[in-house]
Amino acid sequence: MLPGAEAAAAAASTEILKADAPASAPAAGTAAGTAAARPARPRRLAHRRVLVLVVSGLTLIALAVVALFLINPAEAPAVAPPNYPTVDGTLGTHLQELQESVNP
Repeated sequence: MLPGAEAAAAAASTEILKADAPASAPAAGTAAGTAAARPARPRRLAHRRVLVLVVSGLTLIALAVVALFLINPAEAPAVAPPNYPTVDGTLGTHLQELQESVNP
């Protein structure tokens, strides 16, 4: 090793960390120290956050539409009572009584 390189290696290995740096933080000037100083892929995180917000918004809109249809269901048109054929005699009388008893 070169004499200057030995002195630089000794200084780097015994460098004191700053008071506000955590004990597990790498020393300043090392490759790990400069990589840790940069945020980890902020663009990717921003895209993920936007995607989560868009999906959440669409889910809320879909739930609101479903809730509206459940609260106010589409009303079916009123059905007219069927026209039964005319039957004479005792059977006709009983059928008419039956029809009147089941109609509200």
